[in-house]
Amino acid sequence: MQEIIITLKIQKQQALRLETLSNAILSLHHSLSNFVEMDKGLGGVELQLKSVEKGSDVFNFLVHIGSLLPPNECISAINAYFELWHNLKTIKQQSIEQISQEKYIDKAMAKDLANIISLHNIGADAQITNNFNNTHITINQNTFKIYSDNLECIAKIKGFDEKIEAKTIFENMLIEFYQTTNTQKPKAYKAYCYNLSKSAKNIFIDDDRLKQEMLENPYHYEFLVDLEVYKDENDRIKTYRAYNYKEKIAKQA
Repeated sequence: MQEIIITLKIQKQQALRLETLSNAILSLHHSLSNFVEMDKGLGGVELQLKSVEKGSDVFNFLVHIGSLLPPNECISAINAYFELWHNLKTIKQQSIEQISQEKYIDKAMAKDLANIISLHNIGADAQITNNFNNTHITINQNTFKIYSDNLECIAKIKGFDEKIEAKTIFENMLIEFYQTTNTQKPKAYKAYCYNLSKSAKNIFIDDDRLKQEMLENPYHYEFLVDLEVYKDENDRIKTYRAYNYKEKIAKQA
């Protein structure tokens, strides 16, 4: 079987901080290995340094595949890892529900991706190449801002910066929308559920019929739903998830 090589090429204007460089390389290894495990359900993939090209900052890594993972499955997952970076560049074109349901970028993955793009913070541009199909991840002034802004967006939507505890279910609750959007921008819906809190909270709508009817006329009705309620470690409500939509009730004038 043809060797699978991933190349990290760095262009720098000054000496690089060893800590940042080593963190970026380790994070490339961790993020790729974890992605393959999430995508295929099997671990055993690691990066091994094959060579450093003489007279340049070019690192060639051999993708070592564990015995349990078929090579063609590994290749498919590695190609999908590079596609993950492409999707990260355009993720703000998705709705907040789509971003919240994205399955690969958890808190650990987000940290690893941030460590990789941080090469730009130490005065380096970088290109990571999948030599199996010649796809690239480019890190420069322009893409650094896009990647970092979009990782921040994902962190806010998925709540990486807050410790959100176990959910609680409340059936047959009336909600009243405070903020809505019919665009693809990652802007949260907000709603009141006065039986639970006097303030509006972010709400994810997990019911297509509710979303359709709510967007037709969000502010003249209350909507009867089941609610999943997420609280932080201090027992404060942070987020609702609305599902099992039952009916809408016209507000009293």
